[in-house]
Amino acid sequence: MTRLESTDIARLLVRLVAGIPGLFRRPYWSVEKIQKYQLDLMKQRLAEARAQVPLYAGRLPEAESIQSLADWSKLPLLTKQDLLARPFQDRLHPNYAVDDLIVSKSSGSTGQALDVYYDRASFYYFVLAGFRLYMMAFSYWPWRRQTYIYTSPYPFDSLFGLFPMRFISTLTPIEETLAKLRQHPPDLLVCYPSHLRALVDQMKPADFARIRPSAVNVNSEMSSAVERANLGAKLSSFVFDDYSSEELTRIASQCRGLQYHLFEDVNYIEIVDDKGQPVPDGTVGNIVGTNLHNRAMPLLRYMQGDRGAVRESNCSCGRRFRVLEKLEGRRNDSFLLPDGRLLSSGFLLDLTYEIFLSYEQAVRAFCLLQDKPDVWTLELVPGSHWTSELERKIPADLAAKLNEPSVRIELRIVSQVTRTASGKANPIISRVKKA
Repeated sequence: MTRLESTDIARLLVRLVAGIPGLFRRPYWSVEKIQKYQLDLMKQRLAEARAQVPLYAGRLPEAESIQSLADWSKLPLLTKQDLLARPFQDRLHPNYAVDDLIVSKSSGSTGQALDVYYDRASFYYFVLAGFRLYMMAFSYWPWRRQTYIYTSPYPFDSLFGLFPMRFISTLTPIEETLAKLRQHPPDLLVCYPSHLRALVDQMKPADFARIRPSAVNVNSEMSSAVERANLGAKLSSFVFDDYSSEELTRIASQCRGLQYHLFEDVNYIEIVDDKGQPVPDGTVGNIVGTNLHNRAMPLLRYMQGDRGAVRESNCSCGRRFRVLEKLEGRRNDSFLLPDGRLLSSGFLLDLTYEIFLSYEQAVRAFCLLQDKPDVWTLELVPGSHWTSELERKIPADLAAKLNEPSVRIELRIVSQVTRTASGKANPIISRVKKA
């Protein structure tokens, strides 16, 4: 992602100070006030996109025809393929010079990477929403130290000394990463779930006493609630998940009550069925998002590619932003059974991790792969407590828990598990095509 200049950091700091009251009040607004805020911004983005952005020429209704959130379904759905099929300039508002935009690249988990452009005002807002995300988990004061383990550095290291951040590349060997964490123990650790697993697996008692972040934010890869709770207990930390993407930026994050609150002041999120029709609250469908702030590259009714459900909030934390639940990941990651039923990746992840909790330190990493509906492969990287007996026992335990007689689970011992096209460690991967 583009590195911020000192002038950008100064503006960001000013916006943080000026925007703190609104930033923290908005999640507690009434439902009616939240919806009005969303509708006003959506109509602005619609009018601008319809008049100025070539991608949307002839595709959008007039803003005046949108009188309620329900009317938003009049707009066509937008896919990544729609964006990639046109020159990148067709996605952009012509009032913005490309060189003045913040550029990021989507991970390409679908096999196709996409450049995403933000105008600076919208990018500042997304960064501030990130600060709020961390503050939902613990008291993230300006002097709290963050360590960010990722593929590339964050756009800044601090806000002139406030919110200091250290970057460690994911390519750094685990022992070297642990040495850096020992030298500079963070208050907040941000990393992939697979990296956190690897770190905890190699930490010694002295490390657990030294490296004790108040909170750990895992993202970008799948992780189960059981796994996060288990890792948090070992680290004496609150391990929480957030749901974001390069296209829509901040989508949802867990509060201390473990509910995924949508960031309703960043995106308007809809759930639709496979025909693009809205579904009732609590019903799993395809996640569609409209970004409320990005004027440079407006994304209206963008198909995120994941599945989940939403409902109104009744969380004990008091936030009124709707709750995202039953987050299942991409439809492509669900497993197709021989009889045509689908098992969600979230269900399979919970099932698989429950097995490995029974064998502490015996397995360093795992991946469940499906190449055929009736034959699954379980890849395992052995840990320090591995025994030859587990080669039979673990697949048998998993098959018993799954209770699908038509499925055969084969074990494969590997030095490194299969990764997705973008290089992420997805523990549930299906290669079976679905209708």
